[in-house]
Amino acid sequence: MDLITTNVDTEDEEKAYEIILHGIETRMNERIMIRTFGAMRTNDEATQGYYLVKWIMEPYTVQKDMVMKGVEPHQSTFAGEIICDIVFWNPVPNTTD
Repeated sequence: MDLITTNVDTEDEEKAYEIILHGIETRMNERIMIRTFGAMRTNDEATQGYYLVKWIMEPYTVQKDMVMKGVEPHQSTFAGEIICDIVFWNPVPNTTD
């Protein structure tokens, strides 16, 4: 018997994926407390993947597309995304995915 696999992306699957991601995002946002610390993953090649950060305000939903301030290289965020203002402290050594 030959098994054939396909990758079928339906609108229902995409909607389910969006709902799951929104649930994860909501749970993560509920754990952020102002003036506490966390580790944030980054694509910055100068680090080993994570920064120690301090949350300085509650997460909020972006109302319009914008370029984020204080981030190099420049990155954009889009309307509907949830972001949180932070202070970068330092890279977390010896971390990998």
